[in-house]
Amino acid sequence: MSSISVATPSRSRAKVRGWRSRYSGDFPTLGWGLLDWTYAYLPDPNDDREPFRYTDEQARRLLRYYQIDPITGQRLFNQWHIEESKGWGKSPYVGTIDLGEFCGPVCFDGWDADGQPVGVPWGTGGRPPPWVQIAAVSEDQTGNTYHAMYALLVARNHYAARQLRIDEGRTRLYLRDIPGGRLEPVTASFGSREGQRLTHVTIDEPQLWLPSNGGPKLARTLLRNLTKMDGSSVFTGNSPVEGERSVAETFAKPAPGVLFSANRASRVPQPDEPDEALLELLGEAYEGVPWVNTRRVLADVRNTSTHPWDESLRFFFNLRTPGVEKQWMDSPSWAALAGAVEFVAGQAVYVAVVLSPDNRQAGIAAAQRVALEGGTGVRVSVRSFPEVVADDDPEYLELAPLEEYLLELRRAHPAAVWHVRRPNPAVAEQRILAAGPEMLYHSAYFEGSAQHLASMGMTVRYVPFSPTRLRQAADVLMEQVTDKTVTHDGAGNKQVGLVVETDSAYGPKIGAQEGRRAPAAFATMLAVHRALTAPVPPAPEPPVYGSFR
Repeated sequence: MSSISVATPSRSRAKVRGWRSRYSGDFPTLGWGLLDWTYAYLPDPNDDREPFRYTDEQARRLLRYYQIDPITGQRLFNQWHIEESKGWGKSPYVGTIDLGEFCGPVCFDGWDADGQPVGVPWGTGGRPPPWVQIAAVSEDQTGNTYHAMYALLVARNHYAARQLRIDEGRTRLYLRDIPGGRLEPVTASFGSREGQRLTHVTIDEPQLWLPSNGGPKLARTLLRNLTKMDGSSVFTGNSPVEGERSVAETFAKPAPGVLFSANRASRVPQPDEPDEALLELLGEAYEGVPWVNTRRVLADVRNTSTHPWDESLRFFFNLRTPGVEKQWMDSPSWAALAGAVEFVAGQAVYVAVVLSPDNRQAGIAAAQRVALEGGTGVRVSVRSFPEVVADDDPEYLELAPLEEYLLELRRAHPAAVWHVRRPNPAVAEQRILAAGPEMLYHSAYFEGSAQHLASMGMTVRYVPFSPTRLRQAADVLMEQVTDKTVTHDGAGNKQVGLVVETDSAYGPKIGAQEGRRAPAAFATMLAVHRALTAPVPPAPEPPVYGSFR
């Protein structure tokens, strides 16, 4: 394990007027004293025969967090957000900070003869006793940091606890020589938190502190308690899902007194990238963490059945990019259902035409409901026009190939469908048997083609492309995929992987990744939804109105 070399000068307790710099880039901090204290008392969590050693990055962060004003000695940061990947070492790292706040030299007590800050513990020199809490929204979550910290105290036959005069109870700690000093894990259900005279709080896993479990309310109460005591807080967890309004998302905002630390991948990776590219991005997320084997992490990233791609982005690449953390469906799950698709003659077929917002690509999906043993399934055939959009392609999509393909579907699948007509609000709805397939469309750019196809006898239905309708259609398709009752011809594999689910104030929304097109995937959703929810025409097939040329 790499470590930072600490060689602080011997200090006289004689007071001087203020801080004096020792080298370029130096700044006054209580962190040097806390590093010395940690190395003197706490063991290495992986080998308790060795003293604790921070990595260079961890030590630099600690020095910055305990930075003080060079004149007044006031701490510059009272709130610290640590957002890192799984395995970074957050729990033992923050556990040492909790113990330092409990009985380490974290309170400014003047300057020594060399112009360097002197730190003393809470509860000394007339200061109030320390009251440190490790808070979470459930009892299991508090164990992440508390158990890591407790293990440091009891290692080597309770060496740290004995040296620091700590009464190490299983559920809370007390100081033998400072009455009232305590360190304890707490949860939202642990009685009222308002009014407690806290000196330090660790908010564990803030990405799980949601409005639904009272997380933001609890966090605000804890921070108010710290304000009146001039206390400090550390938030430590993984990247949140944006839109959930978690404490990790809403509290980590730029503000005076707030420090933010995070190593992230420099860009959003894609599932089909080669191993070396993903390893480079994982190296960025785990920079300075020598105990993490990124090739082992890559194996978990590739195992999408255990680690869905959106979770890998958050937990391993430490990304919280909007619209990416919540991938709607991973490509392997969809690809596993590919197979030969043959529509049954005489049964209704439903077609959806979706254009991308820039009108440069279209997706057409044809779906047919099929009876399965014990239930209902669906078959889907999907096409993209064009398959890939190149930079030198025309600004707008040519519609003639779409019309030609739709006419081919009309000739191949003429089985009747129910067609609903209502010329105006004063007229009762009419349900008419019409020549299939039924074609759904939404785009104004496609309006002329829709009218042309209708004039040639195709059953055409305009469907507004609303978030609610797309959400319903996505849920129906997801259910079919989960139950493995859908078969598709594989043409829409790549676009399904580009669909993402994001949370909004109005609920989850379905869309494409930023800067990507997925009209074939959306057409698949709408066609499958219509095929499974449309009224079934009577059999045998009756005569149909209209003619086809």
